[in-house]
Amino acid sequence: MVRIYIVDAFTKEPFEGNRAGVVYWANELPENVIKGIATEISSSETVFIYRSPKGAPRLRFITPTGVEVDACGHATIAALHILREAISSRV
Repeated sequence: MVRIYIVDAFTKEPFEGNRAGVVYWANELPENVIKGIATEISSSETVFIYRSPKGAPRLRFITPTGVEVDACGHATIAALHILREAISSRV
C-alpha cells in the first residue's frame, strides 16, 4: 500500500524545520502519478521510496515541477525517519 507523508526534517516541532514529502512504497506508481504527487505536495523535493529485491530501498527525489534530482539531504533524512518508524511497526 502506498502511503504519503509530510515530514519536517531537522526539528521536533510541527510546521518548522525543512519540509519534505515522503511516498512510502512507490513501486507501482506510474510516472505521471509520481510527478502529480510531487506537484501537489509542493515541497522543494518529495522523496519516493521503492522496495528493492536487493534489500536496501531505492530513493528518488522529485521537485514540484516534476524534475528528478540526484540527491536531497533533508528528504533523505525524512525517508529514513519513515523507514525507521515502519521497522518499529508504528507506520
